[in-house]
Amino acid sequence: MLAALAGVYQVAPVAAAASTILVVTSSSGTYGGTTNLSAHLTSGGSSIVGGSVDFYRGSSGPFTATTDTNGQASINNVSVAGLSAGTYVGEVTASFAGDSR
Repeated sequence: MLAALAGVYQVAPVAAAASTILVVTSSSGTYGGTTNLSAHLTSGGSSIVGGSVDFYRGSSGPFTATTDTNGQASINNVSVAGLSAGTYVGEVTASFAGDSR
């Protein structure tokens, strides 16, 4: 933004948007049982408190949780029924749509 002052222009700095990072914690469960899902949400290096995080386990979900004072969102007892023993990269995903803060 430029502002004219007696023929002199001043440039007003524009704050850069902080990047928002959502990190899903790895989880495990027993065959036919359940697992707990969690993720950490930050913006500009600081935890986001009160953010709404949607978790998905495969095609199941969303399971919605609100971040606590540490930026952690957790959902307990999510079924892993139908999964055989093994490692499933990308089976659990999470999203944060943002807010107006």
